[in-house]
Amino acid sequence: MHLGGAKKGPILRNNKYEVFLMLMNSPGIDRRSRIRYPITLNVSYRCCRPDIAGLGSTINISSSGLLFRAECPLPVNSTLDLTLEWPALLNEQTPLQLKLSGRVIRADSTDVVVRIQRYGFHTRRPLALSQAMPAA
Repeated sequence: MHLGGAKKGPILRNNKYEVFLMLMNSPGIDRRSRIRYPITLNVSYRCCRPDIAGLGSTINISSSGLLFRAECPLPVNSTLDLTLEWPALLNEQTPLQLKLSGRVIRADSTDVVVRIQRYGFHTRRPLALSQAMPAA
């Protein structure tokens, strides 16, 4: 009978908290608190300091963050105003835009992560009939 002392190999108790910690500390585990939805939309952005503006496309979005690809690198901690061309129409006829304000929390080359601070949907002028329907 073995009473204490060092044992060979790792000790793994049947403890839910320890299993949770082990899983959370494993590489490749996503620890975000919000679900991210993969979606590709056109986005325009403006950074106040330094004065940078450009176009890009979204990679994914959640209720608290946005990952998008910009035309050029953007500085971390800068504040951005972004406009996304929303794919749904209001009342099946009025185009929508999602306007966001947030802070850049990570930027790897041209992939930029923004923590969303404010957002709101806005309407745009409806497309002219000639723009809405492709020529035959």
